[in-house]
Amino acid sequence: MRIAEGVALAMHEKWRVVDSADTMTGSMHHFASIALGIVLVAFAGCAKKEKQAAKEEKTADPVAATPDVPASTPTLSIEVLKAATDLTVTGAPWSEALRAVEGRLGNVTTVHGAEYRWAARNTDSCVYLSVEKRLADSDAIVGTVQGPIITKASDDVDAWNRCLDSVGAQVADDPNAPSPPSAGSLTTVTELFDGIARKPSAWVGAKVTIAGFYVSTSVAANGEVETSTLTIAEKKADLTTVIGCTWEHGAVPPTLARWDAVRVSGTAHASFGGGLKNCTIAPE
Repeated sequence: MRIAEGVALAMHEKWRVVDSADTMTGSMHHFASIALGIVLVAFAGCAKKEKQAAKEEKTADPVAATPDVPASTPTLSIEVLKAATDLTVTGAPWSEALRAVEGRLGNVTTVHGAEYRWAARNTDSCVYLSVEKRLADSDAIVGTVQGPIITKASDDVDAWNRCLDSVGAQVADDPNAPSPPSAGSLTTVTELFDGIARKPSAWVGAKVTIAGFYVSTSVAANGEVETSTLTIAEKKADLTTVIGCTWEHGAVPPTLARWDAVRVSGTAHASFGGGLKNCTIAPE
């Protein structure tokens, strides 16, 4: 546009020094009109480019600018959960992983202690996926990821009830399932799992004592406070059936050798299929 302005100015100065006869005046007006047209065309071109640039900036793709924000979240369904076989979030920072999973599956369906579950069901099928929130030093990370687990009531009653629990549906008690033993009486790991699955209203929250064999201890730290969980097997030298027994925050469990016989008491919970919390060593 500055070039057009220069052309108009130069031509205007040229005609100021010539004779001012009427013919010359007419020619000057003619050239000035041409120069003015060049100016107007250049100005219009610049204005159009500026307007187009503003439009492109306004309509920029927000997903491309922030790739970690999903364009849309599908409605959670059995089909969506079945397709979620490629989630690779184990060990990732918790806040980032949760945002990624919720971006894929939507808001968490239910929370069971440290276990976050996404679940959906229809008349005869139920599918769930669980992600564990685990403390590591002073930060939260993703621990165990389970699923998607596809269940049917006719195939596995325990898994079916766990999925219903994940959906938030009330799990009906099996009238034929045993109730927890009286306080201080021993039960086995298998009996505890069976009771939580078949008669949760009686077992979950009950104080129970089990006898088994020590396997290992894992420790999670939250700042300066550590939480210890003992893994206990039902049978010696057999890892087929094991249970986690979590001590209270800051409590220090005894030092044991692998496969030492041990008795523990704790409160039954249903997270990850069942376990004990607030554990202590039980007297013989």
